[in-house]
Amino acid sequence: MPRDSAAQATAFTMLGRAAKRLSDASPAVLDYGCGVGGSVDALRKELPTMSYTGIDLRIPPGAGEDRSLEFVAYDGVDLPFGDDSFDLCFTKQVLEHVLDPQAAAREIARVLRPGGMLVGSVSFLEPYHAFSTFNWTPYGLVTVLEQHGLRVDEVRPGIDGGTMFFRALLGRERFRQFFSRTSEYNHQLETKYASDPVALRNARKLSVSGHICFLATKAVE
Repeated sequence: MPRDSAAQATAFTMLGRAAKRLSDASPAVLDYGCGVGGSVDALRKELPTMSYTGIDLRIPPGAGEDRSLEFVAYDGVDLPFGDDSFDLCFTKQVLEHVLDPQAAAREIARVLRPGGMLVGSVSFLEPYHAFSTFNWTPYGLVTVLEQHGLRVDEVRPGIDGGTMFFRALLGRERFRQFFSRTSEYNHQLETKYASDPVALRNARKLSVSGHICFLATKAVE
């Protein structure tokens, strides 16, 4: 459990933390589950000289209009890249949609260079959405990633599960604000347990998180 802060995190929070640790001035970045490239601007903000590759099951029309970006379609299992190809893999709310979590972790670890990082977020207590297949627990995420040589350095609470439940029932737009500021239930937990150690406050929030945010590093042999 992190001991520096119990603040609600996002995939982009973890990206910012990872960017400070990258030694390569022009890192090779894999956007895992890129869609139309909606995270490119955020990635460029943190990593302005990156080399970008986006991968997904299919690449929507218009995604490749920026010739400085590479978009690749794949079969959903085997990443079409050589070993040790990327310095950072970013994945935002994608791993709950994969059909084989073990294979996904194995392939991501394979294409990361030693010391490379996997950062992002994944669903825990978020209701079914967009053909989601598995929800990850904090313990399950750490266990699966570490089985494939990815040391999990940080696991932080994202938006809470209650907010995601009501978002599914009452409409997405009404709850969009809670991705950029603390959600109500996380605020209540923070207020009620303000005197607890930071690590314990993180554990409390993670136990009811809708999203889990993480940063993992590939082992250096």
